[in-house]
Amino acid sequence: MHIWRRVGLALAGTAILQLFTSCSGESVPGLAPKPSDIEVDTPKLRALREDAGIDPCEPGTRSSPNEMPDLELACLGGGASTDLQAISGPAVINFWYAACPPCRKEMPAIQEFHDRHGEHVQVIGISIDVWPDQALKLARKTGATYPQLADPDTSVTGSDLRIRAFPSFAFIAEDGSVTVHPGGVDSSAELVDLVESELGVALGP
Repeated sequence: MHIWRRVGLALAGTAILQLFTSCSGESVPGLAPKPSDIEVDTPKLRALREDAGIDPCEPGTRSSPNEMPDLELACLGGGASTDLQAISGPAVINFWYAACPPCRKEMPAIQEFHDRHGEHVQVIGISIDVWPDQALKLARKTGATYPQLADPDTSVTGSDLRIRAFPSFAFIAEDGSVTVHPGGVDSSAELVDLVESELGVALGP
């Protein structure tokens, strides 16, 4: 009896450790259920998304596929799903989840970038949350209104894109090439520097 209790506590401790190390270390497989187990479009979630004022997701047109994984993701909180290879550059993709402290911290900076430069550079979030309501509540709390896709089974982060930590950015250039960079920016200006460096786009102050 005592042995099984110790085993149970050890497993619980491992799960907690995985939750925290996934913010700054390797991505952790097996934490999320299959996509069919997680609903990201329900009346409750639609209401949360509307309350947060999140922009609609765009399906895109795959006239010239980029180097993103050949996957289609549902819009977090309802709406059109998005073909990742149809996202036109220049674009910034932010990978995050609600329980990750650096993810929460950088969202206002990403929103400020979106407000200032969204007409020239697309900004899209991809949440791997298995509790989509928490993701939407965080978006509302931080004022993040850029489009949000849902990847609760980590199909993108587990692909050849090789996202190893959270938060992370994927930068899609106009020619469709993709580069991955660690996230955790402290300001909109820092993200501007990354965009200019990774995408060759001159944005100015």
